[in-house]
Amino acid sequence: MNIKRGKKIESAIPVSSMADIAFLLLIFLIVTSAINMQREQPITLPSATDSELVEDAHKCFVWVNADGRIVINNDVITPDDVEMAILKQRALHPDLVILLHGDENSPYMLISDILDRIKNAGVQKVIFVARRKTEK
Repeated sequence: MNIKRGKKIESAIPVSSMADIAFLLLIFLIVTSAINMQREQPITLPSATDSELVEDAHKCFVWVNADGRIVINNDVITPDDVEMAILKQRALHPDLVILLHGDENSPYMLISDILDRIKNAGVQKVIFVARRKTEK
């Protein structure tokens, strides 16, 4: 007795649109990822013997170079605009913490002026960033 076999069905996965789907996923991940990178400024930090960890709070980075240039969160500003920039940050985050990166050769009067403007903006927490002193 002859038994006829049915047609053999080949299974195939369509791969013609796989590259398009992968490209769209890549674009989606790039667009939706939040990148918050702080560019370091070329300054020489003063050294300190004690250090303390900063809690995960809303941080505002203030850089003061030796030549007197002020950078707040990657924006170069003038000393007169420091208070307004801090007020904008404080409006977004009332529990704002200022991390002050001052070059060891920056003018003291400029640092003092910036501290006064931060105080006028109503920020209570200011942290002076320093490098750890190495033992010799």
